[in-house]
Amino acid sequence: MNDYERLVAIKPDSTNYIKTLAELKRGFDMFNEALHLYNRILEINSTKDYENLYKTYKEIGNTYIEMGKIEPAINMYNKALDDMDIHLSRYATEIKTDKDNSTTSYLLNSLKSDKAKLLDYIDYLKNNPQ
Repeated sequence: MNDYERLVAIKPDSTNYIKTLAELKRGFDMFNEALHLYNRILEINSTKDYENLYKTYKEIGNTYIEMGKIEPAINMYNKALDDMDIHLSRYATEIKTDKDNSTTSYLLNSLKSDKAKLLDYIDYLKNNPQ
């Protein structure tokens, strides 16, 4: 963990280093520090076009689940769904203009699957309070 803290200090905008450090902190039950790091990733990525924020929203939601906080987790998962919808719309538009784009078709189908799984999980959380 110390090595990644040093790497983040050297490259404070490296979302890969920050994500790895956040995961390590989560592994050691340092949830608040992990949440802070995930929020830094959101800040960095929110300035980039077409960046997938939904992955980070899901990680924040997962962190809340580990903390036993269901409502904040569901809120983050809903933000992830909103971001997924943006990307699904973009992929669908790209496919309409370039029907031979198999990569975009794959991304679209993969994201649809991820969205369905997340919707099922949110439904499970709502119907099975802990």
